[in-house]
Amino acid sequence: MCNVLTLSPMFNLSMASKELFHSNMLYWISLSYPQLFLKILNDLNVETCSWKDKEWVTYREKNHFDLSVYAKNGNKEECLLIVENKVKSIPHTDQLNEYKDKVNTQNAKLLLLSLTTDLPNREYIEGSGWIIKNYQELSLAIISVLPSITDVYHRLLLEDYSMCILSLHEKQLSWKYDVNMSYIKQFVNAPNEEKSLRIEDMRKKVLYSRLAGELQNRLNAKLFTNNQITNPNNPKDSGIYVNYGMTRSIGLLDIKIRIEGNFMFVIQLQGESYRHCVETLDKDGITFVNDIKLRLANNNPVAKKYSSHVDAIVNEFLNPLNNNPNNSKYPFKESCFVLPKTRKTKQGENRAYNQYGQTFIYQYVKLTEGAAVKDVINGIISDVNKVNKFLGKQQFNKII
Repeated sequence: MCNVLTLSPMFNLSMASKELFHSNMLYWISLSYPQLFLKILNDLNVETCSWKDKEWVTYREKNHFDLSVYAKNGNKEECLLIVENKVKSIPHTDQLNEYKDKVNTQNAKLLLLSLTTDLPNREYIEGSGWIIKNYQELSLAIISVLPSITDVYHRLLLEDYSMCILSLHEKQLSWKYDVNMSYIKQFVNAPNEEKSLRIEDMRKKVLYSRLAGELQNRLNAKLFTNNQITNPNNPKDSGIYVNYGMTRSIGLLDIKIRIEGNFMFVIQLQGESYRHCVETLDKDGITFVNDIKLRLANNNPVAKKYSSHVDAIVNEFLNPLNNNPNNSKYPFKESCFVLPKTRKTKQGENRAYNQYGQTFIYQYVKLTEGAAVKDVINGIISDVNKVNKFLGKQQFNKII
């Protein structure tokens, strides 16, 4: 499998721009073999019969769509198809909804090509009108038209491409975690063969998306981004929200619990770091976050802008600077984590917290190879249960 990728000219060329390359390949097929392009789309469950009497044209990056097909009608154009490629990344619902909202007709087909299709938000995406297909299905659709291509060079290119994406699909099938094995070894460290192929970022995104899906199910959580959490059309119900992604080539998972308004307690997993965080999703909460900073630094009381629930969150999950670290604030046995070194400010002073901007502060521990994936999942569930106990909400079962 890895040998196929290593020796494939198409794979090596694709690494310059992992998602752009695949959209360009489909674009080239649509120009060189328009009828075969329609056949490929039909095999992917995209209905094109209504295109027969229309003059259609494909575009790259029109309206920021990876690939799109429009029908010409005088000086006007009608969108027939949007294709979104997700080889390197995992699709998020807000991005897909944004693309859908740009379409100028309700008749446009929406096709999502994703490396992995066991997505935590799959049901929502399909309910929004997207057809979800993986690269194995695309590979088989291309293979089915190869006998119709008489140009030997073109056929060899497409054979190589179809084998390349088929091998990628088969590779991602192995990107599953064992809950009883080390979290660090599976989620943080990458096998040498994947480093040499430069696909470790794909692997991490797939693993974190699958972990998000498991936690979404275990916590009865919603898979949303910050913009969707603060959307006035979504009820502020003290719900639990899950999100995942990558930052600086490190996998990231957020579990956000609404305490009051847009004030959140956040459990964040980023690489080896396990964090307890407080965050406000609006500017009105910045003063309150600053009050928490003062409390952590000087043991000042938190301003009573929010309820006593917030006091409980701060007391249970964050360590004031003048206290010795309290291991019980993190839901792990000693072999699973180590405490980080005390952070100093630019002025050389010790600081009890780290921060992102003015609205997000956190403390953290570093997970060790002794922490199994099960320990991490149970730790998250334990923290969520502790918060929910303050809020009088549901308790969730751990992995046995």
